[in-house]
Amino acid sequence: MEQQNKEKLSDKAFARLSVTSILGILVCIICLCSTTYAWFSGSAQVDSNT
Repeated sequence: MEQQNKEKLSDKAFARLSVTSILGILVCIICLCSTTYAWFSGSAQVDSNT
């Protein structure tokens, strides 16, 4: 069987990938928290039509 050469990520590429992933996760968490806050803090009042 032939051995396949596995490419290793360089430290710079790994750091860039890690930072991008962490920033994406933080954006998702911020959006989820904002939506939850808006859901529970928002209120609407509707006047009945008589």
